[in-house]
Amino acid sequence: SAALSKISDLIRTEDDLVTISDLRTQLVNEKSSIDIQLKSIFQKQIQLTMNGLNNLGRAQSSINYLNSNFNRISRISLENINSIEKYELINKMNNIYQFFNSVNSIYNKILTFKDSCDHINGLINQDLSTIVEDDEADIEKNIITDVGDLFPNLFKIHFNLTKLRDFKDQLDDYSLNLSSDYKLLILKLFQPLDFIILKFNKLLKEIISGLLESFQVQNYELIIKLFKIIEVEEKEDLKISCILKIIDHRAHELLKKNMEENGIKYINATKIIESHNDHINGKTNNNNDNNLPIAPKLTYQQQQFYDKSYKHLKIQILSSNVTSRMKNRNYLKFFFQNLESSINETFQNCQDHFFNINSNNNTFEILNNLDWIKIDLLSAYGIQNNLKPPCRWNFFNRIFQIYYDKCQTILSKLIDMEPETLIILNILDFDKDFTSFCKNDLNLKKNELKSIIGEETKEKLLSDYLDLIINKMNDWMNNLIKNENKTFIERKNAPETDGEGFLGLEGSNIAAQMFRQQADVAAGSGQGKILSGVVVDFCKILIKRQNNWSNILKDEVSKLIMVNNRETKNNNEDGETNPEDEVPGGLIEYIIALGNDQLRGADMIESVRNKYVKMVSKKYQDEMEENLNLALDGFINLSKQSLEAIILIMFDDLKPPYSEIFTKKWYNESGTEAQQIVSTLLEYIVDFKTFINPILFDIIIEDIIDELILKYIQALNNQDNHSFSNGNEKKKTKNIEKIKLDIGIFYKSLSEFYGDLQNKFRMFEYLIDFIFLEDVDELVEKFKELVNDYNDIPLEFMKQILYNKKVDVRDQEYILGECD
Repeated sequence: SAALSKISDLIRTEDDLVTISDLRTQLVNEKSSIDIQLKSIFQKQIQLTMNGLNNLGRAQSSINYLNSNFNRISRISLENINSIEKYELINKMNNIYQFFNSVNSIYNKILTFKDSCDHINGLINQDLSTIVEDDEADIEKNIITDVGDLFPNLFKIHFNLTKLRDFKDQLDDYSLNLSSDYKLLILKLFQPLDFIILKFNKLLKEIISGLLESFQVQNYELIIKLFKIIEVEEKEDLKISCILKIIDHRAHELLKKNMEENGIKYINATKIIESHNDHINGKTNNNNDNNLPIAPKLTYQQQQFYDKSYKHLKIQILSSNVTSRMKNRNYLKFFFQNLESSINETFQNCQDHFFNINSNNNTFEILNNLDWIKIDLLSAYGIQNNLKPPCRWNFFNRIFQIYYDKCQTILSKLIDMEPETLIILNILDFDKDFTSFCKNDLNLKKNELKSIIGEETKEKLLSDYLDLIINKMNDWMNNLIKNENKTFIERKNAPETDGEGFLGLEGSNIAAQMFRQQADVAAGSGQGKILSGVVVDFCKILIKRQNNWSNILKDEVSKLIMVNNRETKNNNEDGETNPEDEVPGGLIEYIIALGNDQLRGADMIESVRNKYVKMVSKKYQDEMEENLNLALDGFINLSKQSLEAIILIMFDDLKPPYSEIFTKKWYNESGTEAQQIVSTLLEYIVDFKTFINPILFDIIIEDIIDELILKYIQALNNQDNHSFSNGNEKKKTKNIEKIKLDIGIFYKSLSEFYGDLQNKFRMFEYLIDFIFLEDVDELVEKFKELVNDYNDIPLEFMKQILYNKKVDVRDQEYILGECD
């Protein structure tokens, strides 16, 4: 079909038949050209394959040669041992001599350790032209470099520091089997070295962060110094890694020999050890190979034998001074991590500048301000080609990939903003220009060139953005509500505190952060529909969460009160509590945290309103305002409900003393009930005062006082109340004195928390007046005065007063009729 299609393209009209001969010649020539190209490529591939086989052959020969030499060394060693009389004795004496030399060396190094540290500190201070103290904050503050600095002492610093670190590694290894006291001495000895290492690392970090700029100002000397230090560290790490692997391999061989001598079948000692160590470290291998036998587990004795062999071999090999380093320091990893971190910070600063919705910058202008990326990549390319970092580092390719990924992130963010057509074209132009730059300036091969972003991805992001983000917000909030419910009901840990010491719940911070993040992203899109949709839908999600909190709060408070009342009943009956009636503690703290969070939520709504509503047109503003107001009302109502729940729990605890007010027991005692009430209230207040938002604290204190007065008045309905009989002046006077005593106790305890307590307690004055007055008309006038001050006072209050005063039935009917 392809051939027919090609023919139809070549021969469209009858006139084209005349040119068939020419077409045939053209096609034959094209075929010949293609055959030559295929033959050339085939020959090239054959040559590459043959070169690869030859290299493999030479590698095999080299391995065989090395193996032969190792065997020869082992044979010569054995022959020398056998030919020397009393070899073992001489060897032991030599080991003792080496041990004393080692101890003497350690002693001398300890004596000069402080001077060595001071010398390195002096070199660092000299290069920085300032004195850097042994303090992390001072190190972070004062070690700041310029891309033009040469640091003439850098090699000396590294050389001397390496010697001290090698010494530390050696003592750390020796101290593994020492007591904790000796370990503490070693730790104190090397404390100054830890700060020097911090200084050196910070110095390298600063140099690495300015690496590309140093090239741009032609500070090649500093770059070469840096590369040499990293390369030395890399080689030393490689050396110790190889030595430890050799030791490990030799320990495996000794283990194999030991196992075979004990009649245990040996199956791949390396795999046995790895399997055993992976099991200890909690690692599992999912790649099962059915062709390999299952390695047996090591017994305790076998593991002990392996560990002992490893330790002995390590001492032998490291005592030969092949290397003084005992573990990897990973400066090559440190180099690339800090280089990447510096690049990431540069990109982040750029994004913060252009993506900041509070600034006057046009976000999409970022596309016209990314020329520095080309400059940095050209610098990296120049370093690779001119200063020649080791090829194995793959220096340029690593840096290029970081820049490529960051460019991709920026373009993805721009696409997520649903830009207009012109901006989309600018994005595509940027992508095309970047590809051309990579080809012409960075000399990337054709197979290495790749587009930053594709059309398909762009179209999908633009069309699905709003629906996707709303669905995600719902999923996130559903999961958050589920976790919040579990945490609130179980109450295993105390709530968190913020910077001011106020309690709060983690979920509220997550919800607020989620709202702000999604609103920021939506605002960055530049599309009013998207911003309005995110804000409106998130408000609905918040209202759903508020309703859930309201239900959870009611359930948990009801459960606590029910269990408390049941426990009181059980304790009164038999002194036992049913374990099924127990509820987790800390409900008051969690309710306070919930109430505090509602104020934070209200502040968040106001900040969202002030920040985002003005970004959209009038078309979307009304709907946003309406939903923001609904969410704000929900936060306020839930905070009130939280305070009401706390008061409900507090005064449920006060049922016993309130039930005895105005009874004969109250009449005959000296303020016991009032003292019990304020003691309980103060215990609650003192417990939560420092953890509750001051605004809520002022509100709840006033509510507590109102509830205290209300419950006191309601105590008139208590059974077995002591009457305020008219005509009995002595009893009337004592009742009034008892009430005044209670008022004094209340006032003394609560006045420090509420400034206008005297005005609140005017209700008690009315109560005393009602007890004192006997004339019916005066009682009616006093009640009308009370209604003017407290318009929500029920008529039942007057009924109970008259009942307790034992007023004549006719007079009661008259008074109540006048008061109604």
